[in-house]
Amino acid sequence: MGVVLQPSLLSDLFAPTAMIFFGTLAIALFMTRAVAMSMVAATLKAGCFLVYFGYFFHGDFTFLDDITYLSQAALFSAHGVTIWNLFQHLPLILSTAGNHFVYQIFCTYALYFFGPGYFAPVSINILLTAVIAALGCKVAELEFGLAGQWRTVTFFVILFDPSIFVWGGFTNGKDVLVLLGHVITLYGFMFVYRGQGWRAAAVILPTGSVLFFLRFYVPLLFAVVFMLSVFMGAGRRWIGRLLLLSAAGVGGVIAVLGPGRLLSALEQLRSDFVNPVYGIARFLLTPIPFNTDINYRFLEIPAVLCWALLPFLAWGVVLVARLRTPFSKFFILYCATFIVLYSTYAELQGPRHRVQLEFAVVVFELLALRVLMRSAVKGATASSSEGRIAAHGGG
Repeated sequence: MGVVLQPSLLSDLFAPTAMIFFGTLAIALFMTRAVAMSMVAATLKAGCFLVYFGYFFHGDFTFLDDITYLSQAALFSAHGVTIWNLFQHLPLILSTAGNHFVYQIFCTYALYFFGPGYFAPVSINILLTAVIAALGCKVAELEFGLAGQWRTVTFFVILFDPSIFVWGGFTNGKDVLVLLGHVITLYGFMFVYRGQGWRAAAVILPTGSVLFFLRFYVPLLFAVVFMLSVFMGAGRRWIGRLLLLSAAGVGGVIAVLGPGRLLSALEQLRSDFVNPVYGIARFLLTPIPFNTDINYRFLEIPAVLCWALLPFLAWGVVLVARLRTPFSKFFILYCATFIVLYSTYAELQGPRHRVQLEFAVVVFELLALRVLMRSAVKGATASSSEGRIAAHGGG
C-alpha cells in the first residue's frame, strides 16, 4: 500500500481527535484535579492534531522509517494479523519486519481502529504522551519530591515538553513508545528499591519483553545499569538479592539475543564507534538552533529551548546526585549509561534517540527551577520584612 502524504478528510479525523481529547482530559483530571488546565491541555492536544493532519500535512516531516512501519502495518492488516494469531503469522511478520516488529503491530491496530492514514498511529502516540506524563509525574513525586503543586506542574510540563510534543505529534516513529517503556521501567525500579520485588517484577518483566522487540539494547542497558547501581551501593539492604536479580536480567537478555547476535551488535558498535568527547557534545546539542536540515525544521523550538535550559539541566543533575538515595543513584547511572552508548555510536546520535531520555531531562530542569523559585521567594520575603521593619522603626 502506498502511504498518502496529504491532508485527510475532517470526517476521517473525527474519531482519533475525540480519542485524544477525552483520553487526555481524563488522564489530566485524574492526575491533577485541575479542571480548567486539563480542558485547555486536551483542547490543545486534539486541536493541533486536527489542524495539522486536516490542513497542513504534506509529509514534510516524515522519514523513511515512518513510511516503512506504516506500509508493513498495512500488509499485516490485510492478512488480519492480531496479537491473538501472532504465532500463526510469525513467518510473515519476521520476513517483513524482522525481530523488531512490535511497532508494526502497534501501527496495525491503529489502522484497524482509525482506517488507513499516516495520522492513525500518530493519534495513539499523542494519547500515550499523556500516559507518559502521568507515570512520569508519579515517579518525580515519590522519588524527587515534586509533590503538591509541583506534581501538577510536572504533569503538564511533560505533556507539553517540546521534544515529546513534536516527535509524538508530527511523526510516526516508535520513539514515544520507547520513551513510555523507559518511564514504565523506571516506575518498576522504584518498587525494587522500596523492597517490593513482586510489584517490580510485574512491571519490569512485561515491559522489558516489549522493549526487546522495539529496541533490543534498551532492556539490556537497564539490566546493566541495575547491576552497576547495586555494585555502587544502591539498595545496600538487599544487595544479595539485587545482585542476583541484576545478573539474571543481564543473563536473560544475552540468552535471548544469543551469542551470535550479541557479537554482531558489538562488532557493529566497534565499526561505527565515535570519539566519546565529540559524541556526547553532539548527542546533547544536536540540532543547533536555526541550523536544522529541512526535514528537521519542526525541531527549531525544541532546539532553542534545549540550549537555553542547559544550565538548569546541569544544575538538576547535581541536585539529584546530592540526594544519595538508592533510586537517585540508579537514575544518574541510567542517564549516564544511555548517553554514553548513544554518543559513541554514530547511528544513535540524532535527536530522535535523545527523546527517549526526555523524562529525565524534565526532572532535572524542574528540580533546578524549584530551587531557583524558592530562592527568589525567600529573597522577596526577606526584602519585604526588612522594608516593614525599616518603616516601623522610622515611625
